[in-house]
Amino acid sequence: PDYVILEHGFPRIASPELRDRLLTFFAVEGYTKEAEYLQLVLLKHPRAPLARGGGPPPAFVLPPAAPMAAVYGAYLEGNNHINESVALLMRAANEGETGPMMLLARAYGKGEGVPQDLQEAERWLLRADDAQEATAAGKLAAVYQATKRFDEAAVWARKAADRGDGESQDRLGLFYMRGLGVPQDKAEAARRFKAAVAAGYVQGGNDLGMFYMDAGDAPRACEEFRRAADAGYPRGQYNLGLCYARGSGLAKNDVEAHRWWRKAADGGDHDAAVLLSNLGVRR
Repeated sequence: PDYVILEHGFPRIASPELRDRLLTFFAVEGYTKEAEYLQLVLLKHPRAPLARGGGPPPAFVLPPAAPMAAVYGAYLEGNNHINESVALLMRAANEGETGPMMLLARAYGKGEGVPQDLQEAERWLLRADDAQEATAAGKLAAVYQATKRFDEAAVWARKAADRGDGESQDRLGLFYMRGLGVPQDKAEAARRFKAAVAAGYVQGGNDLGMFYMDAGDAPRACEEFRRAADAGYPRGQYNLGLCYARGSGLAKNDVEAHRWWRKAADGGDHDAAVLLSNLGVRR
């Protein structure tokens, strides 16, 4: 109860639940250093309530590498107050903080709190990459793919993949599969999909399954769909259900098909939900 957290610029007592949620948010958004040391928005503050005995409240103090503007801006964004956070994020980003640069890139890329502007998202991602932000290259590849600049997307995806990014390995696999920005090369596509799986990127297993299915190897395809399904990936669950429904690569089993489609629908897969509805199967 002695820890203090900022909310809209004012300190208040932080509950353990809120503290854990913020730690998770910062870890997901790339504030790994602060999350590792629990140095987020738990800090000493001149307006904070006094601790027992009248002294300042004991709390973790933010390191110099994470100015309060960056933390406060990201905290507001995590609580859906994006409009309020943009100015603070901009200030911290202009001071050289890569975390706020990445958050601004996401805001502009998705139009969250600011008008959608992929060129502005690209600008912040390039700045973050110049500042040695490891995750910027993969995000740049996504921006270039979204704007159909596949040659540039492939260059940045390769850069991110070389740094061990599983999503970028998967992206390169799709590029090689379709000949987007690179010469079509199905063997290289398979290698990239496998590298994505090895890096722990769950969607890579599903895409590898699609690769095998297109190649006419249904049993291996269903093995990969099961890998993705067991990891909780809804599209993998949907595709595993198709394996059971069609008896392709697995023995036909409508009960198992419906079970996996229910899981996929519960996880947000639209096709699975529509399929169950059309079949009259209760979820």
